[in-house]
Amino acid sequence: MSPTTAPATTLTHHAIVIADDDADVRCVLTMLLRELRPVFEAADGRQALELVRKHVPALLVCDSEMPGLRARDVILAMRRDPELANIPVIVTSGFPQAVVLDSDMLPTAFLAKPFAVAELMQLVENTLACAVS
Repeated sequence: MSPTTAPATTLTHHAIVIADDDADVRCVLTMLLRELRPVFEAADGRQALELVRKHVPALLVCDSEMPGLRARDVILAMRRDPELANIPVIVTSGFPQAVVLDSDMLPTAFLAKPFAVAELMQLVENTLACAVS
C-alpha cells in the first residue's frame, strides 16, 4: 500500500494513516490531509494497525467503530508497543455519545462527524505541531 501522494524521498514516518470503513469518508480525509503529509488508507482496524506498524506515522486518524478492530483496540495495541506508544491518534465518530473513553485508550483528540473542513485541518495541524514539540 503506497501513500496517495508521496515523493520518493518522503519518509513514511512523516505520514498520516487514515482508518475508516466508509470509503467516502476515507476519500475526503485523504484528499484533505494529503495536502499536509503523505497518506496511507485503511478500511478496517486490523489494516490500520498493520499500516501503523509498517510506517510508524506521525498521526493516526481513526474511526471509532470499524470491522476487525475498533479504535479502542488499535489504540491499546499501539500504547503497548514502545515504538508506537507516542503516535498521536485522532478518533472520529458519527455517534460521539456512544464512544466510551477509558484511561487505557485515550486518544490525543476526538472529532465528531460530520465535521467542518476547517475544524479537521486545525485539529490535525495542532496535533502534529504538539507531537513535534
